[in-house]
Amino acid sequence: MTPTPGGACSKTLLTTQKFEIYNLGGMSNAVILCRPLHELLRQSMNKTNLAGRRILVVEDELILSLDLCAQIEEFGGVVVGPAPTLEKGRFLFSSSPLPDGGILNMRIVKNMIYPLADDLLAAGVPFIFATCANKRSIPQRYAGIPLVGKPIDILHVAEELFPVCSELGRA
Repeated sequence: MTPTPGGACSKTLLTTQKFEIYNLGGMSNAVILCRPLHELLRQSMNKTNLAGRRILVVEDELILSLDLCAQIEEFGGVVVGPAPTLEKGRFLFSSSPLPDGGILNMRIVKNMIYPLADDLLAAGVPFIFATCANKRSIPQRYAGIPLVGKPIDILHVAEELFPVCSELGRA
């Protein structure tokens, strides 16, 4: 029997960047798949998680920004940006239709991203902070905003931004 990530006959026991372990009916039947996680998910996930969704990207590190944009597009999303500055991020937010979600680097150049985060909160747009910071270092008003470490895994971001759709996409 071939395990199917998220399939009806398996239960994921452990997921890391390097492998996934599936339980096919007791620990003696656990299967370890040692392939990159994104490969497993790419094969098993319906790309509707991000299909047509507009994702605002605010990131000042060029390589990370390019990688993030490529991941969004690979899973059917539409990139708004990327914006390398807070000002450009706020301009993109205010000048186009509202994005469906956002990925915000906490510190852009020398500015904190909080003014744009406040704009997204006020508009009801879900977003994540891309940061290595911990929750204690972030103002309390952002307590419910997910923190995602770099490098960013867009599938993790999609699950944080659109949790119901992510679960449906794995069916």
